[in-house]
Amino acid sequence: MNDTYCIRCRMHTSLCLCADIQPINTCTQVAIIMHETEQWRTSNTGYLATLMLPNSVLCIHGGRGRMLDVHDWFEPTHRNFVLFPDAHARVLDSRLAKEDERPVRLIVPDGTWRQARRMVRRVSGLAKVPRVALPEGLVSEYRLRKRQSTGRMCTFEAISEALCLLEGAHLHAPLIHVLSRFVERLLWHRGVLPAEQVTGGISESAFQLRSDISRGIPAESFSPVRKGPGPRPGPKFGLQAPGTILPRVQSAKRNGAPATETR
Repeated sequence: MNDTYCIRCRMHTSLCLCADIQPINTCTQVAIIMHETEQWRTSNTGYLATLMLPNSVLCIHGGRGRMLDVHDWFEPTHRNFVLFPDAHARVLDSRLAKEDERPVRLIVPDGTWRQARRMVRRVSGLAKVPRVALPEGLVSEYRLRKRQSTGRMCTFEAISEALCLLEGAHLHAPLIHVLSRFVERLLWHRGVLPAEQVTGGISESAFQLRSDISRGIPAESFSPVRKGPGPRPGPKFGLQAPGTILPRVQSAKRNGAPATETR
């Protein structure tokens, strides 16, 4: 079985998303703080968001002996806001971006609700950063994790909605286009979505892969998305040719993995 992964989108090469990823420039900088366990979840969408947004950074929080230092985010060149709802959070709208000439840095915790709450409280400096929240009534189309609570969104959706509120609704279609492709391909691999309902179809090599698995290769030996730490997006990383591959990385089983990735 061909067991290689795209170095850019981290999808198995038979399910590569690179042809659909068209990066979008934004004035707002998105700073994602990903919980350490999310690196091992094939359904995580925080990493995918960084591929679409050149003006973004991603840091990993958690793990023994590791302290996340984000003090350089608090320089006066940007206005910082944490995307996390609480009693004092301001509802996002376009006026926030116009109140100051400095660009907004939107800090997004990426994990379960419990993990996000802890990250906001424990990462040095974040406790004093103003909170912002999405308006009520938004509907999530994310279908990759069970027990998805009403009114909650995956990380990618939350970032997309926030950017649309700050910079304009024109950003919505290209962002959600990529998320939909990601979700549909993983649902097809799980046997939940028929191939004819996958936008853009399924490659012959992906069908062959499914056939190989059905002939006796244990399902746990294959992941449609490369797990674990990936290459960090950046100016040079964006020049990687679509379809560049990485060998499969054998990951250790993680206990206590999150059930949902929601905002």
